Amino acid sequence: MGLFVTSASAETLKLPDNLAGFSSDIGENYFVESDAREAYFPLASNFLTQKTQSYCGVASIVMVLNALNVPAPSVPEYEPYRTFTQDNVLDERTDAILARDVLAKKGMTLDQIGGILATQPVKAEVHHAADSSVDEFRKLASSHLGQSNHFVIVNY
Repeated sequence: MGLFVTSASAETLKLPDNLAGFSSDIGENYFVESDAREAYFPLASNFLTQKTQSYCGVASIVMVLNALNVPAPSVPEYEPYRTFTQDNVLDERTDAILARDVLAKKGMTLDQIGGILATQPVKAEVHHAADSSVDEFRKLASSHLGQSNHFVIVNY
């Protein structure tokens, strides 16, 4: 017995000609040749889609916390397992950084992502790309991504 599924294409933005799609042949080659792919598999195994248009930062935080195996709260529907979700990662401590009603309308900034991560037992450093050259920023991100249990969240 089996289930066969054919593909359907989601409507997405066209990549500019100077960029390569991740799932293209050249994109796959870039990945295989990369020295900074240590974070890929821990994140991929914790991947989730943001639940609303404004929750990209929340989804990123959840994936990173779960990839780091940070002690997570209980989730009744997953008992006996514990995991961060886009609902339980937000609480009174994170509301002091960014109120949930504001988050729902506007999303969050890089500094707010760093502040919310700081409510957990992780070390988070916020670096703004505009504070360095493109080459310096790429070097810093690449160096960080080459280490185990190091992740980079890019907010734009």
